[in-house]
Amino acid sequence: MNIYRKLLRWWIALTSVVGFVGGWVYIARATEVGTVTYVGNTAVTMPDLEPIPAVEGLAGNPLSVSTVQSFTFSQSASQQSFSPPMRTGGS
Repeated sequence: MNIYRKLLRWWIALTSVVGFVGGWVYIARATEVGTVTYVGNTAVTMPDLEPIPAVEGLAGNPLSVSTVQSFTFSQSASQQSFSPPMRTGGS
């Protein structure tokens, strides 16, 4: 029984390493995805996305402090009391 457990551990370790290295090689050799998508035999060129706007330019207005949500921190709210879990005799 003990030899079967050792063989199983070696088999799992070997297949894990081979799978990791194989996946690493597969991903490393993958080509870059282009902006062309094929639907059947027709090539469809995907449109370029617009860049993400800066925080100041989301609505076209400059960012002001009054529009930012504020967060207040209360020291008493962060303190929690600790009570140990109840233990029962069980069976």
